[in-house]
Amino acid sequence: MMQLQKINDITYVNGIRLETETIPIEEIEDSLKIIKEDMKLKELQEIRLRERRDEIIVHARKHGFSAIKIASILDVTRQTIYDVLKNMDINNEEE
Repeated sequence: MMQLQKINDITYVNGIRLETETIPIEEIEDSLKIIKEDMKLKELQEIRLRERRDEIIVHARKHGFSAIKIASILDVTRQTIYDVLKNMDINNEEE
């Protein structure tokens, strides 16, 4: 979630000035560190979302949803659905 703040008529998003050209030189390093941490968090969130999506794909197939329908809902290819099902099946066999 992005946090928007306005302090002394300066707008910040997640602690970084919104207008890049207004970032003072002494704040550039901190701004880059903040961006790096935000990106790491977003990557972790994406991984978790993909894992959850894959679980729901398997659940949907078990309950009669076709690969075509799931692919259409998710706006991905059928091959993506088949790859997920194959990978989830392999992961379940290993457990």
